[in-house]
Amino acid sequence: LQVSRDDDRAFIRKSYRKLAREHHPDRQQTPSAKAEAELHLRKLNIAYEILMDEEQRRDYDYMLDNPEETYFHYYRYYRHRYSPKIDVRIVIAIIVTVLCVIQYIGQWTSYNHALTYLARDPKHRAKAREIASADGLLSVRRKDNGARFTREELKDREEAILRDIISRTVDLRLLLGVTASVAAIKTPLLVEQLTQLGFEVRVIATENSLKFFDPNDLSVRVFRDLEEWSTWSKRGDPILHI
Repeated sequence: LQVSRDDDRAFIRKSYRKLAREHHPDRQQTPSAKAEAELHLRKLNIAYEILMDEEQRRDYDYMLDNPEETYFHYYRYYRHRYSPKIDVRIVIAIIVTVLCVIQYIGQWTSYNHALTYLARDPKHRAKAREIASADGLLSVRRKDNGARFTREELKDREEAILRDIISRTVDLRLLLGVTASVAAIKTPLLVEQLTQLGFEVRVIATENSLKFFDPNDLSVRVFRDLEEWSTWSKRGDPILHI
């Protein structure tokens, strides 16, 4: 670039533009001259990039003062050239956002699975149907308010009504503890609520969850693992797995 070590950025920029115009391939007459100019221009671009970046320029000055550390200089150069230029805070924010979305999707999936299980269980359906009948929600005819419904449509409406009642009468969100400690702390309250609604509850607790509550504080049976529960002859009642 025909500059000295003490020249400032403005002088370096001026020298670079002058040399870039002189050695531009389009100004060359022969193919060999153009190829040589392209190579020279690439070198000018690399030199300009290094000298205009404060950190890379410090590394270059260090190389001039310590030529014996050759391989270390190569490492510093390629680290600056190929390392990501993205702000670390942005990367962290994106990772946190993705994890939150994954956690939300997982919780919503667990909620729907729990609701589907309760909606298919005969005992829960009977309780929900009893409430719906008392409120007159199931008295829908095939032809109502000028609209004609097929058998499948009536079945879908009834299913939606029962699921809605179950979701309102049982706080399924308590099933969605983010960590073992949160789920375990919520378990006694959830068991009490389900029991008051007339449900039979069995709890499957991991060793980690048992660190946060005493099974003796619950009025229901607590299984220590899935294998123990699978050998129980009366399985099929609502299960809390924490």
